[in-house]
Amino acid sequence: MRARDRMSVLLVLMGLWGLLRFSNCGPAPQERSGCLEWDINGEKVCCVHCHPGHRLVSRCGPDPRLLCTPCKAETFTSSSTAERCQRCKQCIDPQVLERSCSPYQDTQCGCREGFLCGDKSCSFCVQECGRGQEPTGQRACQPCPQGTYNDQTHHKCKPWTRCDKNTVKHGDAFSDARCGNVSALPVVVPGPNEPSQEQSADGLSFILYTMFGVVVPALLIVIIVMAITQIKQKQRTQRPEPETAVKKPPIITDEPQTLIAIECSFHEAEQEQGRSSESLLPGQ
Repeated sequence: MRARDRMSVLLVLMGLWGLLRFSNCGPAPQERSGCLEWDINGEKVCCVHCHPGHRLVSRCGPDPRLLCTPCKAETFTSSSTAERCQRCKQCIDPQVLERSCSPYQDTQCGCREGFLCGDKSCSFCVQECGRGQEPTGQRACQPCPQGTYNDQTHHKCKPWTRCDKNTVKHGDAFSDARCGNVSALPVVVPGPNEPSQEQSADGLSFILYTMFGVVVPALLIVIIVMAITQIKQKQRTQRPEPETAVKKPPIITDEPQTLIAIECSFHEAEQEQGRSSESLLPGQ
């Protein structure tokens, strides 16, 4: 065999040896049983975290591989320090299976058509309510009560819009009422413990009747009394003082008796005047 041929065979053998080395002498796979992380405590080790899907058998021991064990079939654990594995959830109609259970994750269920998940984990399903319906507390649906509507899927019913005068379209369980070019007010549907519109109107009427039947007449009486009092006070201040009596002069006539009476009165006056003047003279 020539030297060139020997060299070729040697190169081929070296290549085959390299392939075998890299394929068989790579890093060994990591051990996935027992404890994943532990602390040394004297001659023992204490497990801090188990491998995913393993439960804790003993907190401390001589061998970390014996501190944790895998969960059995149809069980799982999502905690690295759990001492027990939980049973996998079963999807029951109307639930449907979306993801199978694994040693470290529970079963994931969904709901078939016509139903919705009742919570975040979809642990139960509720009936999906369509237009004209609303959900109940029993995971079912009921028609919208009179005076309300629902135009969406799985929503609460809302009260109709109340039109003051011009109603273009009356409301039904599936759609709201439509009004013309007038102001629209929403219809308030009272709850079981709330007063109705009729009761509220009766209460307002009672208050108005009380005001106009009691308060207003009382105010009118007070105003009238005050007006009468002011008028009397004004009359008292404007009343004239009584005039002093003035002797009227005697009426002179042509009758003899009247003339004689007048003359006598003059003589009596002169005599009285003379007496008064005599009393004023000195020495008497």
